[in-house]
Amino acid sequence: MSGKIVVGIMSSRKENAGLPFSEGLYFKQLIRAANSIAVRAFVFCPLDIDWRARSVWGYTHSPGLGGWSHQRFPLPDVVYDRLFPPRGHMANILFTAARRLRRQKGVVFFGRALRGKWEVYRSVRKHSDLSPHIPDTRRLSSLAALRHMLVTHRYVFIKPDLGSQGKGVMQVRVTNSGLVCRGRDSANRPFAATVDSVAAVLGLAKSRSQRCRLLVQQGLHLNHFKGSTFDIRSVVQKDEAGKWAITGTAARIGQRGSITSNLHGGGRAMRTEALLRAAFPLQWETILSKAHSLCLSIPSALDQELGRFGELGLDLGVDKDGKVWLIEANSKPGRKVFLKIKARDLRRRSILRPMQYCKFLAEAKRGEQICAI
Repeated sequence: MSGKIVVGIMSSRKENAGLPFSEGLYFKQLIRAANSIAVRAFVFCPLDIDWRARSVWGYTHSPGLGGWSHQRFPLPDVVYDRLFPPRGHMANILFTAARRLRRQKGVVFFGRALRGKWEVYRSVRKHSDLSPHIPDTRRLSSLAALRHMLVTHRYVFIKPDLGSQGKGVMQVRVTNSGLVCRGRDSANRPFAATVDSVAAVLGLAKSRSQRCRLLVQQGLHLNHFKGSTFDIRSVVQKDEAGKWAITGTAARIGQRGSITSNLHGGGRAMRTEALLRAAFPLQWETILSKAHSLCLSIPSALDQELGRFGELGLDLGVDKDGKVWLIEANSKPGRKVFLKIKARDLRRRSILRPMQYCKFLAEAKRGEQICAI
């Protein structure tokens, strides 16, 4: 029961020279944060586990020992899941190994991938206090479903169930001149077209997103900031006591004319309070309070419906009346937005908290084992 807590940061390998992981800087910062709270952390790929020896080859970082080193570690007490596998056959191999690791006795997992946007909307909508903040959303399983949403709302979004960074999202408006479509394709390139049938809308959405599973969602009349759409990105994480806490928020402002505010689509960032003060001078405090309330209530609801999470990125929109809506949730949030607003304290906190929560999980597990003796 004694000994230093060991945390494994699970990732997928990339085939090139040097450190074979894409989030090298973040992982180095995580290991440094772990050291500050007396936790031993390393990065590994699930394909490098020796199941018989219950050990794994991984990488750790020590500036005093020349930087990154490749070592053998015991199976970790806690696994922080940062696995972003490539598409295709390799994804199945990686996920199979990760599932086997989840079944290992004494190993606790922190983090799991959401199975898509539909899973989030359906789960949160079950809670009566949260459902008013979820846009009307349906699976795009037929032309009839799309036609119904266009007749009902006259303004909808079609988006991939699985996807991120605004890729494959399309806005559709019913106008006198036809069905006006604007969006970003699977490579995040903007496009626009006007078509004359619901079938043509569906065909365009499928071809530009290159995804099979699509959702159609009520279009929200969101407020704009200086002519650009914006949303609020909130990083919410469990702390050293295992409780949900808001690590930080930032407003993301899209390029003028863009249908999304994602940074990957050319957007910029701004401090949340400053933007809300400018956009809603009489309501900003009420809006900010509601956004903070949702940022704590939604993760608790997802824990209840889907199992334990440790961190989430929540994207919230604010309509012209000041109502706050959940746009999307991400179980493996990025932290780039904090650097964009020069909030290095929030970025440092966002890096420390995963390691604090891993330590909490390991200590809780060890406590259970002691009680069982």
